[in-house]
Amino acid sequence: MTETIVSSGAFRVDRERAIEVLRRHQLPDPRDFLLPWIGLAAASGATNVELYARLRGLELRFDGRPIPAEKLRDPFECLFGEQDRAPQLVAGLLGALRLSPKRVQVRSGEPGLRVRLVIDRWERQSLAPDSEDTASTSLEVEWRGLFQWGLTRDCLLRAKAARARSTLPVYINGRLS
Repeated sequence: MTETIVSSGAFRVDRERAIEVLRRHQLPDPRDFLLPWIGLAAASGATNVELYARLRGLELRFDGRPIPAEKLRDPFECLFGEQDRAPQLVAGLLGALRLSPKRVQVRSGEPGLRVRLVIDRWERQSLAPDSEDTASTSLEVEWRGLFQWGLTRDCLLRAKAARARSTLPVYINGRLS
């Protein structure tokens, strides 16, 4: 049997629609968004992960290789091209965004070259220099309103329960989980 090529060409993927589909289906439960970020820390060579409950949300910090500014300029680009550690970052972002936070911030880079990505609505993101003088990477989620402690607690408990799958020490509010 011989094969005959009838035609060839390219097709275009609607980027916004593809991201929306992934956002809905990437994680079965969006409260697990910290799990891919813990995987990102491991892939970055971190020695530990620190999780903190904040007044209006939570923060994950880790040492290890920072996320380059060019990856934060368009974090969703990895879905359509080159990957590296970016899929873990994006999986966590997509999960967190399903919870409708007020904003998500990612701060990373070498001291003096740090940048801060702010996603304050699904469609709006900005990248700017960050003045924090540290070599760690910080991922922060800020909820809408003051009374979201239950959501913060659920996310932290889910991360703690999944901790057994990670080789990294995970500290929650300063205590080893």
